[in-house]
Amino acid sequence: MLDALDRDLLRLLQEDARLSHRELARRTCSTQPTVTARIRRMEDAGIIQGYTVRLDAAAFTPDPAGAVQVVCHWCRRRTGDPLWLRLDGHDHPFCCTTCHRAYHDKHARLSEGL
Repeated sequence: MLDALDRDLLRLLQEDARLSHRELARRTCSTQPTVTARIRRMEDAGIIQGYTVRLDAAAFTPDPAGAVQVVCHWCRRRTGDPLWLRLDGHDHPFCCTTCHRAYHDKHARLSEGL
């Protein structure tokens, strides 16, 4: 039922479900309309049942009220409304501008070799 292209598409989507159909076509040496049709067919057949988000369990902890709290990357304090900083291809949550700035400055000094 599934051919090599279908299996390649499923493998790529399992690695990163946010890949665009254009990027999937590029990586599989196919065309975007072909990829779109294949994915739609697998969705309709129930092979692809949905897309999901994986969370870093160490960064997210539930508070007693059940809301998701993020652990600050600098001071480890929990916050429900984090500031985000992208460094080295990763997003890091911070509880306040002071922690955000301190981490950013430390990272800048380290990258400059100071």
